[in-house]
Amino acid sequence: MHALGARRLLCLDETGSIQPVFSAIVQQLARTSLLAGLPIRLLRLISPSRAKQLASQREDWDGQLHQLFDVGHYLGCHPPSSTEVSPLSHYLAAGQYAGLNPHPLFWSDYYATQFAGGFDGLAPWRHFAESGGNPNPFFVTRWYTRQPGAGRHHSNPLLDMLAHHRAGDLPPDPNPLFDQAWYVSHHDCRGMLPLSHFLLNNASLPTCAFLARHPEIAPMNNSGGTYLPAFLRQFASRPSSVPTAQAPSTVSRHVHRIAVCCVVSGNYDIPQPLSHRMPQADYFLLCDQPPNSPLDGWSLIQVEPIAGKSAQYFSRYLKMNLLSHIPMAENYDAIVYIDANITMLEDIAPIISAFLASTADLGVIPHPFRQSVYEEAATIMLHMRESREQVYKVLEMLEREACPPTAGLFEMNFFSLRPGLAADQFLKDWWAAFQQYGNRDQLLAPLIAWKNGTKLHALLPAGQSVRNHPAFQYYPH
Repeated sequence: MHALGARRLLCLDETGSIQPVFSAIVQQLARTSLLAGLPIRLLRLISPSRAKQLASQREDWDGQLHQLFDVGHYLGCHPPSSTEVSPLSHYLAAGQYAGLNPHPLFWSDYYATQFAGGFDGLAPWRHFAESGGNPNPFFVTRWYTRQPGAGRHHSNPLLDMLAHHRAGDLPPDPNPLFDQAWYVSHHDCRGMLPLSHFLLNNASLPTCAFLARHPEIAPMNNSGGTYLPAFLRQFASRPSSVPTAQAPSTVSRHVHRIAVCCVVSGNYDIPQPLSHRMPQADYFLLCDQPPNSPLDGWSLIQVEPIAGKSAQYFSRYLKMNLLSHIPMAENYDAIVYIDANITMLEDIAPIISAFLASTADLGVIPHPFRQSVYEEAATIMLHMRESREQVYKVLEMLEREACPPTAGLFEMNFFSLRPGLAADQFLKDWWAAFQQYGNRDQLLAPLIAWKNGTKLHALLPAGQSVRNHPAFQYYPH
């Protein structure tokens, strides 16, 4: 829609500058009250959708666009060829349809990518004014609106931030990884809004103490150190390289005894029926109450819930104390844990046999998107899966323990254990850390494995997980 409108309203000279195609008569009409009636009536006959667009533009001539529009920025990036046309008129007539930005903090093309269904005939800025959304990758509206002081000056988050700045106040932070108080104390903003200063410096400066302490996770690319690729991908860059997948030269033909364990607590997860059953495996469902309907193939182990604790907490307790609840756990060659929202579609015996053919005590899936616990922490905060304060608490502990980025990152929704002292110690320490630092067990597992020197084995090749491997079906929580 925007490209078509742009072709109708503007053309380009040899240097690529935008040239309005309004005739002198139309420009004169734009300066008179005739524009208030005649063009709209004509457009309604010729093109109702374009009439709707023009009407929406007129309605906001002195409204929210006026507050958002940055004349200096627009002239610097897209100078009109004629001085007779004001920058705002130029933007309304042509720029908005060409995807030009009315303000350095409003990225029209980026905003449009968030709404695949289109804007019902509205330009991006107009849709933003009415419906909201993230105006750029570094401004998380959902985060901003939850901060103290948000909405004090304006109901639109971005306009509220700009109004805070005009009033001489430090606005609420635009995202969990942008600590404005820290930013202004470490960078000379010269009176600019911190986020504007950051973008003016090619989005290359650290925005909080955490990112400053971990430059290895910031740029996430090899072309100049900008944070933009990291924020666009939510810190998803490349698979974890720890542990390295090592396929054994031969896999034992010995039939191993395997215990497959699944945990269900309250309504936190719904157990899945067995789609494939290995004859050499026993299947145990650990739960606080029997499921509503019988699940063929699973042996039920009911465990008394922990008083005063949530279903999620209790499920983590069962997950990290498997060896205490599986009958005769020491008699199994491997204990396999799988989340209740994952179904095994194929025989996983080759995966477990490869683990047992190694010397590892713990088989894990290297994270398919992120390299380290520090990248994962950044993602958790950006997705607002946990409070910034809680994640910082865990990060302070990880840094205090000197956990290196090379400790890796694992998806702990499917893992295997070799019963013995090493596996028992890993689970014991993992649970102790979870009790103290809570909720995000995935952030704690690499630290415990690294501190204990636990021997690791990659259950799946780099980049693969239960979400895309043919042996599994993953159901989102």
